[in-house]
Amino acid sequence: MTNKVNGELESVEILTKLVAIYKAALEAAKRKQAVLGSGTIADLKETLRTEETLAESIRKLERERLALQEHYGWPGSIRQLVALLPEEHQSRAAELADELSGTVRALALQNSINSEIITHLQNFISNNLDLIHNMQSGPAYNPGGEVSPLPAGGRSIVDRKI
Repeated sequence: MTNKVNGELESVEILTKLVAIYKAALEAAKRKQAVLGSGTIADLKETLRTEETLAESIRKLERERLALQEHYGWPGSIRQLVALLPEEHQSRAAELADELSGTVRALALQNSINSEIITHLQNFISNNLDLIHNMQSGPAYNPGGEVSPLPAGGRSIVDRKI
């Protein structure tokens, strides 16, 4: 087998791995949505660790794919690469390219949904902290048992937001 044929087979193998990893990343993003809605911090941390591991795997495979394309002088896009492959590899590579494209689009949509959920959660927390911060307490008692006068504007239950 020639070097170029090995490179073609390797590029199809890389595409296969990329599809599998992106599908796993999509599943992790869906788990994150569920955890954001009703999970615990430990579950969220575990999901984030999984996402980080998958992202590193994607970066590694993309570097391999781009190095292979540069080595053989192949075009940059996966679709263009598929067109250059021999016919016996084109159909499988085209299926993988379509599957990869659809999975990446679905992942982008899921990440957008998760981002919006996080924004809503941040606003909810911020509004609750504002509410607590603005609550006023009544008079306090000093160590001698007498009522201490309230400062002008009352006394907040919380000194400040962190």
